[in-house]
Order: sequence, then C-alpha cells, then structure tokens
Amino acid sequence: MQLAPRALSSTDVEAIRQTIALANHIVDNMRGDLFGRVFTADLQFVITTDGGDQVLTLDEFHQQLRQLPTDYPRPDHHTQDLVLFENADGSVRARSRYLAVRPDATVTSGDCLDILVCTEEGWRLRYRRLVKRIPQPEGGPYPASLSDDWWPATI
Repeated sequence: MQLAPRALSSTDVEAIRQTIALANHIVDNMRGDLFGRVFTADLQFVITTDGGDQVLTLDEFHQQLRQLPTDYPRPDHHTQDLVLFENADGSVRARSRYLAVRPDATVTSGDCLDILVCTEEGWRLRYRRLVKRIPQPEGGPYPASLSDDWWPATI
C-alpha cells in the first residue's frame, strides 16, 4: 500500500496526539476502565517478539492488565517523533518511536505503528504494533517490511 501524506486539520492532528499520549497514561496506570477513551472495540494490539507476533484483542489486552498484581513494577512509556499519514478511507496511520523506562532504570525503545479512526466520540486507536529496536532482538533487527505501510509514498 502506498501512502501519500495529506494535510489533516490542526484540530485532528492535536486530537490524534492527545489520543496516543492518553493511551500511554491509561496503560501505564492500568486504567482498563478508560480503554474506550482511546481504543476501538475491535482493537488489534500486536507485540512483535523474537517468537513472532502476539496479537491481542481489546478484551485480551484488558485481561492481561487485570491479571497483573497491583504492586507490579510498571514501565513508563513515552512516544516521540510522531508522523501522520491520512489514508483514502479517512483513517490515519501514525508512526512514532516509543521509549519505555523499566523499573530497574533500563530503557527499551522501538517503533509504534498505529492506525486511528475518527469515531463519534473522537479519534481512537484501532491497531497498534510495537516493534522493539533496542535492545536488538537476539536474531537481529526485525524485517523492515513490518513497517512498510507506515512510510510516505515518496520521501
């Protein structure tokens, strides 16, 4: 799929930024009760690991959070370098970098590849893929093709 950047309104851009930022706060604080503020009901949350993709639905992702003990040492997630591309159907692909500061003060980082849709309630994440870059996976970097759809048609 070839994407061409289009001009989203400044209101949409800010709403998308807020949605992505709020998603990190909600997850880091284990506030599954607020998932509807940032995720669609048909969310696909994909975690790319050395063993392959772990694909979670919204309910499965929420269940994983609920199963963690309340004193579970949670990392702090941060996103930066956000780039947006509007698709012909009105959805938006967002590419950003994530940094996760772990409780032991080590850091991991990677690419956050999102698809957002504008609903009656506002912008929501329908798809999120996390692809770790550092520390590098044991088998070497993941194939660049994982993020092909998150590049503009021409750079």
